[in-house]
Amino acid sequence: MQPSLMTPKRSASKKNIRQAETMLPGATPRNGTPKTPSEATGQNSVTPDLPLKLKEFVATEVLASGGMGITFLGHHKDDADQKVVIKIPLSADNDLLDRFRNEVTILSELDHPNVVKFVASGESRVKIGDTRPKLPWLAMEYVGGLNLRAELQKNQRMSWE
Repeated sequence: MQPSLMTPKRSASKKNIRQAETMLPGATPRNGTPKTPSEATGQNSVTPDLPLKLKEFVATEVLASGGMGITFLGHHKDDADQKVVIKIPLSADNDLLDRFRNEVTILSELDHPNVVKFVASGESRVKIGDTRPKLPWLAMEYVGGLNLRAELQKNQRMSWE
């Protein structure tokens, strides 16, 4: 193989650094795979099996879990280099789903250099335990680098520029 086509060894360590920066607190990779939110937090929540196929996207890693649902790292099904962040609410609560759909609408209309870009949204059947509810999802651009928490720990303050 030509040297220019070889993948440098440091790419694996960059992946591990990105995983460490974006994973749930207490989630350590086992064989390169982050823990699910329930494993990381000790909660008994049920999460979708990975990889999770959502129309033209595939969710491959859990990035975080919050009050509304789970955030995944994924990619376009035809282009693994087109990374996206996919957010899915994991509740059928009507108020929660209304807030999530409102978030999707607002993000789809925003265009600002300091706000992640809307990529796509939809609804898909998601296997969670023994059920397959139809849930909305949101795909946003993936922005690499330090997360806000790590940036603040590193620099203590941030510039407004």
